[in-house]
Amino acid sequence: MTVPVSVRSIRAASACATLALAVLLGGCGGAATGAAGLAADGEAIVLRDLGVAIVRVNDREAAVLTPSGIVRVGLAPDGRLTRTGEPIAIEGLAPIALDATNGQDLYIADGPAVRRYSDEGRLVQTLRVPALDRLAGTADPTAAAGETTAVAVASDGRVLVAEASRGTIQVWQGGRLEQVLPREAVTLGLAALGARLFVLTGQGVDVLDADGRPLDSWPVEEIGAPLGIAAHGDALLVRGTLGLALVSADGRRQRGVAIPNNVIGATVLGETVVGLTADAVLVLGRME
Repeated sequence: MTVPVSVRSIRAASACATLALAVLLGGCGGAATGAAGLAADGEAIVLRDLGVAIVRVNDREAAVLTPSGIVRVGLAPDGRLTRTGEPIAIEGLAPIALDATNGQDLYIADGPAVRRYSDEGRLVQTLRVPALDRLAGTADPTAAAGETTAVAVASDGRVLVAEASRGTIQVWQGGRLEQVLPREAVTLGLAALGARLFVLTGQGVDVLDADGRPLDSWPVEEIGAPLGIAAHGDALLVRGTLGLALVSADGRRQRGVAIPNNVIGATVLGETVVGLTADAVLVLGRME
């Protein structure tokens, strides 16, 4: 099922958003920043490290992943961005993806491992992800280290991991590898709603049941080339090169917004779209 987002309206709004973004980040005359890294008008937070990913924690707060740690940001009652809590220092090699679906723990896909941190920043668990084509009995302890590229956590506690070297999705439960799901297409992102798994590929979204059996699939070409997917309440946020769409679990587009092409990640807090660039977190607008 096609997500019916107007390409023409997204492209037109994207040009306007790019100009506004340049003003926010100082590209058109410069924006003053204070010692704490906050833009003078509160609409942007300048990062001290490279931005990697941003995810929603709840309606008022998001978590931003950088190579050195996690920064929490939120919306004040007047709609201004603000830092919330202390940064969380992380271990690892090259963190690439973040999931905070359950609102309590932070899961980071980081090279050959997935690391779970508590809300207070304590390292709770490290899952060493092997490179396996399939699971026969227990996981082979001599298997080579895998390459994680995406992670999502289901409501029942299952940790879903995209492993790139073998092109599979691994399902972990209680610290144990329970399933290895083979995939033909490259996995760009993962999300879980109830028992269903949503896999973002270059062609769109594949929907799988709890055992990895295909249930449905739908394209997302009208928001550009697929880039990311995340659970958002009982719906999904799907990001493409042209925009961000809130999509129901059956693929029907509910709302959307254009995003400029230098935004590498985006989420929605309440009705406010918050974007991530390589060096800042900023308000992009509101969902239409």
